[in-house]
Amino acid sequence: MFDYIFKELRDQFGSDGNVYQTSPKDWKTKATDLLASLSIEMDYLFWTAKAVFSDEIFSHSQTDCLYPTKPHPCVCNVQLKPREDQSKTLGMSFEATLHTGYTGAAAFAQPDVFFELDFWGEAGLQPLRSLHRNHRRVVELMSKGIEFELETNCPIDRLEKFRGRDVWKKLDLYFAGPDEEDVILTLTSEFRVDAKPEVVIRTFLVFIAIYDSCYHYARNPRTLDRILTYYNKLT
Repeated sequence: MFDYIFKELRDQFGSDGNVYQTSPKDWKTKATDLLASLSIEMDYLFWTAKAVFSDEIFSHSQTDCLYPTKPHPCVCNVQLKPREDQSKTLGMSFEATLHTGYTGAAAFAQPDVFFELDFWGEAGLQPLRSLHRNHRRVVELMSKGIEFELETNCPIDRLEKFRGRDVWKKLDLYFAGPDEEDVILTLTSEFRVDAKPEVVIRTFLVFIAIYDSCYHYARNPRTLDRILTYYNKLT
């Protein structure tokens, strides 16, 4: 699905994806062009989510399109988060980030697009905790066939000791204890040049279903079963 962007990325920065050889002036031009391409792809995914779920699915959110001011392997991203008047009370966001794959090694870069769904603070983690406790199996079944990983912004002992990759078991372990101070829980999924469009779309829809369900539960605890509506539309 992101084939055109990856080709454009190689055209702009070469096969090794080394952005650090780019002048500040050229960086702004290249990053802006790539951000425009990523935005087009994400607009298609936003449109698809509206078609599958509801025209109102993003009514409570705002979208920001950003790129670093200086050359960086994370070239640009599209962020979705609760509107500014609500973001201070709701710690959750979705991001799609274009990465060159540059590591500094003398090898062909593997560019990718990362989806990240972040939760932090009591207002962000509590809805996710409740969703996981009450509808763990529903979310697991809804996510069948797509690949997730769970990351944290700091080491957590009970997660560090777990050697598997099962996201839901990791969430079991995390929510078995208290929320860690200043922790950010991130669900991630990575797409490279061989990513199938149907997998990208399905992953995005699941991410948005979780994001929207947690958002509404945070605003109104009586909407805890909202995820069931999304499950019925995706299965």
